[in-house]
Amino acid sequence: MAAESSFVRSAASDWNRPFFCFCAVLLFCCSSIKAAFFSSMTIEPLRVSEVYSSLARWTSVIQVIEASHLKTTYANHASRMYRRFVFADSHIRVKVSAVAFDDNVARIDGLLVPFKKYFISDAAVDEIPRPAPSDLYRFFWVINSATMIKEVFEPETPILPLFFDLTPFTSFQHFADSQISINMMGVVLHTLPVKESRPEVPSVVSRDYVVADQSNMPIILTLIHEIESGEGGSIVNAMRSTESKPVIIGIRVRVKTDNYLSLYTKVTSVVLVSPQIQEAARLERWLSILAFLYRHNCSVLMTSVLEKRYCNPFVLLPPVGDTMLCTISSVATATRFVRDPALPIFFYFFKAFFLLWNLACPYCFAPNNFIETLGISCVSCLKDLHTFPRALVKLDIADGTASISVIALGYEVEKLIGFTAYQLSQSEYEGVSLNLRVADTLDGKELLCYVKRSPEFIRVTGIRFTVVTSYLVGEASSVEK
Repeated sequence: MAAESSFVRSAASDWNRPFFCFCAVLLFCCSSIKAAFFSSMTIEPLRVSEVYSSLARWTSVIQVIEASHLKTTYANHASRMYRRFVFADSHIRVKVSAVAFDDNVARIDGLLVPFKKYFISDAAVDEIPRPAPSDLYRFFWVINSATMIKEVFEPETPILPLFFDLTPFTSFQHFADSQISINMMGVVLHTLPVKESRPEVPSVVSRDYVVADQSNMPIILTLIHEIESGEGGSIVNAMRSTESKPVIIGIRVRVKTDNYLSLYTKVTSVVLVSPQIQEAARLERWLSILAFLYRHNCSVLMTSVLEKRYCNPFVLLPPVGDTMLCTISSVATATRFVRDPALPIFFYFFKAFFLLWNLACPYCFAPNNFIETLGISCVSCLKDLHTFPRALVKLDIADGTASISVIALGYEVEKLIGFTAYQLSQSEYEGVSLNLRVADTLDGKELLCYVKRSPEFIRVTGIRFTVVTSYLVGEASSVEK
């Protein structure tokens, strides 16, 4: 019995020996990896500007500024998945782009969250192919299997870097229709239906979101393409909760004068949903206070959505003070039209440039010569539409420094002349000319107006500027008060 017992113990020992050897090897490997990781972290951290391709080992402390969603690139008949990041030095204003491909994307899942800080070491450092200015960092990093990443523990929620400028909503007008991109932060109040281009062209999906900040100025932000399918879905999921209004940050978005004033994303834009930063938390607390004060979340902001203040010129482009006004001569002689100026002008209406109305696209105002009004797509913006008369009028304006010709379209014309586009078209059909009455109505009126460069289909007629919106001087004073 003792021999049998000894045999059993011996057999068990022999059976377990490979297992114990395997465990020992596994523990040794894990210890080696852990030792390598922490040894790399104990290297004196370098600033981003001190990391070069010639370094064999290095560590740096960075703050994540941008993190794209998963994308796919196609080259040499093969596809690769990748994510792109932008890091910044935690102390000085130096930024670096980083990218992770294929399997390395899964390795960093859950890491590199925007605005958090990380130790990062031994990423591949490659020189930017195109020449970079001598004062800029000329390398980019590739995150690979040798790259070590560890989050820097911070007792408080991260804050935005000092150089990360957020443009206030009340300053959007200064960048309208320019090539300047801005960064913005706001709370999403409402989502509008998804829009899709007609089937004959590559499908373009977009969606409008109503966003606002503490200025109580709601504005439309349009998400396009991959941003709508990715971050747009995250916004919609958050909006399904009646108690939740997500905060978003838009990076490199553009301002345009569609809908008087609105925002839109482009290919290089980045949208961050519910960023974990102190500035976003303050915006959320402000919204919570409004919800508490006005009960059931029927706050001032939600009322502005119901009233569609996001397409109200009095809200988006209000009258400005004298210090913000531009002279006509400065606009007429400008070689680059960077921003939409507000002009104090006198209207002198001499005669109509052409008819006071035409059949046009109700979205982009491009004139179209249509015979039928069913199943029509605008040749300019490709949207399906039912055309109808749109008012338009050429105006010769002066302010004592110079005179220029501008064109007013749609509702802005109707507001100025007191006739609707339908009334203008009907009067022509009945053989009644309203040109003289319109001229008498406009001649000598003193207006303050926002103007922009005319779209191409208007510039070919020789009219360089289009009225975005306007106010009678007396009306402007009352609105400003």
